[in-house]
Amino acid sequence: MTIGYSKVVFGTQTLNLTSLSRNKVAGSVKQKVGGNLVKHFLPGRETRDWEITGRGVIFQTTATTATAFRNSLEGYDDLTNRDYSDGLITGSFIIESLQFDDSGETPMNYEYTITLIEYQQ
Repeated sequence: MTIGYSKVVFGTQTLNLTSLSRNKVAGSVKQKVGGNLVKHFLPGRETRDWEITGRGVIFQTTATTATAFRNSLEGYDDLTNRDYSDGLITGSFIIESLQFDDSGETPMNYEYTITLIEYQQ
């Protein structure tokens, strides 16, 4: 079986995602408060934001490089907006959610789910 990947560039990271969904959601003004992302929905604001959810696997040849890649991706979960491109959508995005499924993985294989929200004020 061949697994297809969507190649996504987020900041300086290249993510190979096994699934990718793009949804338009109500536009909001984002504010960073105490390490949390707060969305404010304003009456009359007619913009829409992209919300992108992907599922991926970090495969590396050694446990050291897999862990380093994971740590680097976790470091991006800091509410900093970064450039995003997936071949269809390009823009500025923030990690809204990053979850690793650590049940039974070896250090050379990390499965994760990432949700990004478009950052436009």
